Amino acid sequence: MPQLPVLTYNGGTRVFSWKVTEQYCELVGLCHDRNIDTAEFERFGSLTRQMERAVELLLLTDIFGDGVVLRHNSEGAPSVDNGAHISISHTRGLVCVAVNMDKPIGIDVEYKSDRVVRVRSKFLDEDESRRIGADDVDMNLAVWTAKEAMYKLLSKPGVSLQDDLHVGDMRFGKDRVAEYGGYADHGGEVVKIKLVTHVTDTEVFTYASID
Repeated sequence: MPQLPVLTYNGGTRVFSWKVTEQYCELVGLCHDRNIDTAEFERFGSLTRQMERAVELLLLTDIFGDGVVLRHNSEGAPSVDNGAHISISHTRGLVCVAVNMDKPIGIDVEYKSDRVVRVRSKFLDEDESRRIGADDVDMNLAVWTAKEAMYKLLSKPGVSLQDDLHVGDMRFGKDRVAEYGGYADHGGEVVKIKLVTHVTDTEVFTYASID
């Protein structure tokens, strides 16, 4: 079972990750071993999405035990019945689930690709555009994942990545981790947000929580 080390943050958040190396039939077998109803994810038309949902349910079962039910609200935000706050993200071959028992959180993970620089004009504000080079894939992805994590944290309709969500300066240490701040300004309400971004050789990952 290719789970990666659990990441733990101040405030009680844990992030569980699963690198998907199994075939579909193997994941189905693991689901049956844990009494997970595979009909729930077999309704997805995409095999990739079926496998992602299988891994989401496997991780949630490992975290909360048998019988956990995954739901989504009208904004697509996931939830479980025991009252825990969760956030889920997946990218090519990787699924992440963040859990906090007390407060809302948001996560986003993206595999490294220069496609992000082609759409940067759609999510960077003017200040971010000046600070971040158009050819810097890691930094553009860092801001993209930060804003996606902030969006999931807020879970409000009509929030614009470019106009309402703003990311401060981020400075990475030797461990390729940056802790910094951002804020949301939507509907006349300003919310300060704490952000942590991890850069690996293959992915960029950001976790967001209320400051």
